[in-house]
Amino acid sequence: ALKQALTQRMVATGQTGEAIVVIKDATLKAEMAAHNDDDDWFERPQSGKYSAHAEVQIQVAGRQGTGQVMAQASRFVTLPENPSSQERQDAYNTILNGIMHDLGASLNTGIQTHLRQFVVTAPVTVNGVRP
Repeated sequence: ALKQALTQRMVATGQTGEAIVVIKDATLKAEMAAHNDDDDWFERPQSGKYSAHAEVQIQVAGRQGTGQVMAQASRFVTLPENPSSQERQDAYNTILNGIMHDLGASLNTGIQTHLRQFVVTAPVTVNGVRP
């Protein structure tokens, strides 16, 4: 998901320079959550969770100089006891979409702050046509 998002959003322009994108971490893991049956307030206590972490570094060099930006994001979502396959899929989608959103926002802020001189903004098009 990270590689696809970065490939879609970053396009080389110009004739000189380079950009190096490093995905330093991209993990999503399932964990069991300990709970005490005596203290359950819910019919289906939370018995597991998905946790995710992503970290990306972008280094650029060109006529304008050099620059670097790093971004990271972490999320988790809990699962009820004996989750259905749909509940597991929903939790996975929630955490994946959430971490991609958070990482994208962090990258956008970092790029605008630290790499502004390297950014060329293209007009928005829909199927090749400007709205």
